[in-house]
Amino acid sequence: MKLLSIRLHPFGVIIDRTYSLVPGAQSLLGDNEFGKSTFRESLRHALFTQTDLTLGAESKEIGPWFPLPNGLSTSITLKFEYAGTTYCLEKCWGGGKRSSLKNEQTGEVVVDPKLVQTQLAAMRGHSLATYERIFVASQAQMTDSIGELRKDGDAAVNQAALIASGIVRIAGDVDLESLTTKLTDSVTERYGRWDEKKCTPKMNGTGQGGPEKPWEKGVGAVLKSWYEWKSAERSVNQREQYEKELDRLNAIRSEARELISELAPDIVVDRAKIIRLHERERLAERVAALEVKYKEKRQKLVDWQQKKAELKSGPEHLNEYTDELEKLTSEKFNAEQAALASTTRQRIARIRIAQADLATAKQEVGKCKNVTKEQGESAEKIKQDLHKCEVEIKAHRLTVELSTTRKVQIEAVLGASSPKQIDLEANQTRPFDADGKVVIKLEGITISVKSGLGEIDKLLADQKIAKGTRDELLSDTTCKDLDEVCQSRKEIHVAESKVADANKKLDIELDGRTISEWDDDEKKISNIDSTRPLETVIKAIENIRIKEKLLTTKHSEHAGFIKVMEGKWSDQQTLEEEIAEDRTNLKTDQDNLTNCPAFPEGFTKASAFEADIKMREEKVEVNRQKVEESKVEIATLGQPDDEDLESLRNTSEEKKATHTRELETAEQYSRIIDAINHIRGNADPFAAIADRITQLFNRLTNGRYGALSTASGLPTALRRDDGAELPSTRLSQGTAALLAIAVRIALAEQLLKEAPMFVLMDDPFVDLDATRRKLAAQVLQELGERTQVIVLTCHEEHANELGPLRVCFTPH
Repeated sequence: MKLLSIRLHPFGVIIDRTYSLVPGAQSLLGDNEFGKSTFRESLRHALFTQTDLTLGAESKEIGPWFPLPNGLSTSITLKFEYAGTTYCLEKCWGGGKRSSLKNEQTGEVVVDPKLVQTQLAAMRGHSLATYERIFVASQAQMTDSIGELRKDGDAAVNQAALIASGIVRIAGDVDLESLTTKLTDSVTERYGRWDEKKCTPKMNGTGQGGPEKPWEKGVGAVLKSWYEWKSAERSVNQREQYEKELDRLNAIRSEARELISELAPDIVVDRAKIIRLHERERLAERVAALEVKYKEKRQKLVDWQQKKAELKSGPEHLNEYTDELEKLTSEKFNAEQAALASTTRQRIARIRIAQADLATAKQEVGKCKNVTKEQGESAEKIKQDLHKCEVEIKAHRLTVELSTTRKVQIEAVLGASSPKQIDLEANQTRPFDADGKVVIKLEGITISVKSGLGEIDKLLADQKIAKGTRDELLSDTTCKDLDEVCQSRKEIHVAESKVADANKKLDIELDGRTISEWDDDEKKISNIDSTRPLETVIKAIENIRIKEKLLTTKHSEHAGFIKVMEGKWSDQQTLEEEIAEDRTNLKTDQDNLTNCPAFPEGFTKASAFEADIKMREEKVEVNRQKVEESKVEIATLGQPDDEDLESLRNTSEEKKATHTRELETAEQYSRIIDAINHIRGNADPFAAIADRITQLFNRLTNGRYGALSTASGLPTALRRDDGAELPSTRLSQGTAALLAIAVRIALAEQLLKEAPMFVLMDDPFVDLDATRRKLAAQVLQELGERTQVIVLTCHEEHANELGPLRVCFTPH
């Protein structure tokens, strides 16, 4: 078994910490009270202590490792490697106790605590005594290793000796065959009807052998103790079920009685109260009706008095309205005249504006040049004709080039221009451009060149005619060019249009009358008085007429109302007396209502409160039935044994412990048989161990001690290199520590041949000098090459001497 990591969460003083381990010799370095002893104890409990302990056993075994001050549980997670496979072991004691062992390769998980412990035992391969006395040593055990091993470790020492020697016979006169036979018979008898592999009774196909159908014959001590344990366990379960059911029924009965005692008294009181509540409900309805009737009569009396007074003052109000209407009618006539005058003033104002616009338009006409419509149209036509001629003449344009070898003078006509004299020097060349026609005269010779077939002459003639017409038009209009003629005509046209518009506007405003007639009207309205707007006066008249009509209607309604009242009560005094009587009756009923009990909170109707009482009565009846039914059920449960539950549990635990002892005894006998089967011959079984202890001790003391005397495999005396022999009890602290290391390593080496296991030592170097520490460290390093070695120490130099490997710890 090789440790990989262990997590304590929590355990003792450690709240949550993980230790990571590696193969070989390594040290766990920490100050005092760091938790090294806690680490050592956590390994022991993880490997050997079950989680399904009784409360007493758990308190004794694990209780000291619950966190202070009030810790209720402790947990360990151990990862280790066995036969090339990694396992994860989890154990928790106290609250939420549990066990699990998981195969990290396959994912298979075992959670039954007993099965977990069984598999752990197979992987450990060593008993708790061997683990504690050989493989793990505290500082105190290291100091007195020989004494500790003699006291409690004989079995482990003897086992190591047998493994080392392989002898066939025990020294002395013990008959191995007889001993083997006797032990075999004892094991067979103890395992009667018990399946050792399944750790259960042997069963047949009918279920025979279980707790319900136990075997009667051939039952060995192991199965008998198991039957007794299961019987006691069944008694515990039955008693627990009885008490659980009894608690349930008592809780039902207690709850029902509590509800009855809570509801019943109030129901009696409320039943007596419900009659008065019905009376209150009737009084409340009558008071509400009387209040409405009383208020209605009071309002009728007020209305009667008010309407009678209004009828009395009615004629006076109607006269006021008549006077007001007369004044408003006069004001309306004046307002109508004023409105008519206002309209006339506005018309005259618009006429004046139209006259001014007409005068302005006529002035603009006078400023324009006098170009008639015909002249304007002629100018537009001449412009078009000239433009057309110019375009077409340019299309017939000619280029002439004259050259001579001597000096000459020629006469040339270019286009429509007049003839002109051109002087040419000898050998001179001159180019000329002409519009459609060139005529050259020289020394009686005339050369004429034209473009086209005579069309150019017509174009030139048309152009000349158009220009002549243009010049005549410009002369008549005093304009400098045709564009000015056209522009002047446009300006005259605009001005004349304005004059026409102004005349039209003026005619509209005059409305068929002359200006002098409108002037006369203006003089007439200048003396009319101003008044309120006509619309305002008309609205005021309408309002007075509406008020007059409403007042007349109101008086008619008042008269009808008064007639009804007088028909019912004859006069106001009779109504007043009736109101006084109603007030007295209302006061009496209000007083009676005040003396009635108020509705309980949450209720406004007697019927709803009565329904609530009925519901509570039904609930009380249901709970009374529950009380009676629970009594009957308790009676049917049957009387349990006189022994209390705790005693039954203790008995069950004792029976379980007895079965465990019987099982362990049978297993021990089997191991003894196996050990005897390994014995061959009568050689000293301790010779190999003694030789190895001597070899290691001689090396650790650097040759200071030679041979060792032993008893039962353990050293009793040592011989120094000077020949002196010292008892092991007379050794110095340092030498005794070296002897302890030699003994434990020799025993561990032999036991490791049977099953792998790690070795743990607590401060083994504390009593050694530097030289011997170095030698001891070398020996432990060599042991670390064969198995995992863990050294706990608070000395950094000791850890350094052992080597660089450290147990790493991580707090969470």
